[in-house]
Amino acid sequence: GWAKEMTKGIERVKAGERPTPEGVSYADADLWNAKFSSTASPGKYSVPSFEHAIKQYIQAAKDLPESFYGESEDGKAKIGNRLLQGAGIHHFGEHGAQLDAWLASRK
Repeated sequence: GWAKEMTKGIERVKAGERPTPEGVSYADADLWNAKFSSTASPGKYSVPSFEHAIKQYIQAAKDLPESFYGESEDGKAKIGNRLLQGAGIHHFGEHGAQLDAWLASRK
């Protein structure tokens, strides 16, 4: 779910908009996770959808101009980095044990 949501965010940034639509907040991650879980396919049936979402997320990140990556003059990560780190790179590490358990249960 986060990959799909962040793909949209990257596309909005590329279009010159804010990454989140007006009035939307990602502050309550548990609420969003519950929403994503409620619409996910069960077990192994979720894998194709997951793979597709990740491919779209990666492509959106590649399509975002280089100027959106790196650090700003004040040393903070630019928006491209933040959109990749929160829902991508660090997100998998954050849920690594859960993912490993889920994958083991599919064998």
